[in-house]
Amino acid sequence: MHGDQRRERISVGDRIATHSNHRTLDVANRDCWTVTVVGRNGALKIRGSAGVR
Repeated sequence: MHGDQRRERISVGDRIATHSNHRTLDVANRDCWTVTVVGRNGALKIRGSAGVR
């Protein structure tokens, strides 16, 4: 785990925010997202003003 990450259950419809920039993914610190899919392995599909990730 990195920084202040905690192990919490995330479900479809939850709102999340990024905590760092990632230029390759075009994600900025404090971008807000809505979870649209939670994979069996814990991978998330999210939608926000910056698009779908």
